[in-house]
Amino acid sequence: MSPALKLSSDIALEAMLVVLFLGSLFSLVFGVSLFLGNRWVFWLNERMKRWVSTREAMRPLDVPRSIETHLYRWHGWIGLLLAIGAGFVLYFAFFNYNLWAVTQLFQVRTSIWVESLLPVAWWIITVGAVAGLIVGILLAARPGLLRAADAWANRSYSGRRATKPLEIMNFAPDRWIASSPKLWGGIIVAGSLYVAVVLGYLLIAGT
Repeated sequence: MSPALKLSSDIALEAMLVVLFLGSLFSLVFGVSLFLGNRWVFWLNERMKRWVSTREAMRPLDVPRSIETHLYRWHGWIGLLLAIGAGFVLYFAFFNYNLWAVTQLFQVRTSIWVESLLPVAWWIITVGAVAGLIVGILLAARPGLLRAADAWANRSYSGRRATKPLEIMNFAPDRWIASSPKLWGGIIVAGSLYVAVVLGYLLIAGT
């Protein structure tokens, strides 16, 4: 790993630890206030109860977009570029692939897990490149042969069903905390205190 990349990763890690440490301190104050029965905790909870819907965020993904006109208009150039890219990947996979070099790139020790996962990744990349090479050649030379597959794959997939559980409001945690504020306040204090001590030790040890 280069010195610049190592410095960047160290800064990012330290910043993440600082953010988590500050979050644990806020959680600690929240837990103590909840245990003591301060009203501002419940006031803050009521102010934070705002409904955030995922429908607006997912709406652009649910709009079907057709690229067939541009694809078949420039099928020769697109197929040629796709075939060249797939050929380059195949050349790299067959003539430039080195297990030891890859493990050194990520600075991991060669183990049974690395030796098992990297060949699987090689096969996935190779099979995908072969498929891309075939599609590129057919798209450049015989685009009509791809229209049947294109018609089968040209389907619209909506994310509304997958995100439907996120659209249901759940007030069970609020009821649990309101019914036993001292119990949940103590649990939050214990967890926050543990996290704050661990993160504080890591920050002090890192400096």
